[in-house]
Amino acid sequence: MMRLERLGASLAMLIACVSACTNGGGLGGISTGGSGPPSPLPSAGVGIAIPTGKIGVEDDPVWGTVAGYTQNKTSQVLALPPGAKITLENLSSNTPHTLNVIGTTSGPPPKWPANPSLSFTPKGNGVLGTGYASGTINPGASVTVTLSKPGIYLIGCAYHYIEFQMRDIVQVVAGATPGPTASPGSGGY
Repeated sequence: MMRLERLGASLAMLIACVSACTNGGGLGGISTGGSGPPSPLPSAGVGIAIPTGKIGVEDDPVWGTVAGYTQNKTSQVLALPPGAKITLENLSSNTPHTLNVIGTTSGPPPKWPANPSLSFTPKGNGVLGTGYASGTINPGASVTVTLSKPGIYLIGCAYHYIEFQMRDIVQVVAGATPGPTASPGSGGY
C-alpha cells in the first residue's frame, strides 16, 4: 500500500513538472487560451498578439519595454537576417493587429513617438522599410514580408500602440539574435 502511494505521488510530481516545463503545452490552440496542442510559429515567422494575454510584456535589458511581437512564444526584441522572407501571423482568436514601421534607429534607447500615424492598410509592397505597413491582419491570418533593407526598425500595431503600448524593435542585421522572452501572461493570445 505504501509503495502504491509513493508511485501515485511520483506520478503527480512528474505530471506537474511536464506541465510547468512545457508552458502548459506550448502556444496552445489559438482559440483555447493555452490548452490543446501546440501552435508553433512558421519557421521564419513573427507572431503578433495582444500583450495583456499569453504573449506578455518583456523589459529587454538593452531596448527597454517591448510587447506584442515574438519569434518564439512570448514578447521579445526581434532579430532577422537581411534578405529573409518571413510570415507575420496573428496569434489572436478575435483581435486584428498590424505591423507598422514607425521609424529607424541606430541604437538604444528607442525614441517612441507619443501618437504616430499608423496605417490599417498595406503599404510598402511587401518589403520591410520606413513607412511599411502590413495592413490589418485578421485573427488567425498571416501576411509575408521581405527583409531586403538592413536596419533597426521601430514597429507598432495601429490598433494597440497607444492603449496597450504594443511596440517592438526589429533588427534586420546579419548575425543579430532575438532578445530574451517575456514571462507568459495569463489567458490566451
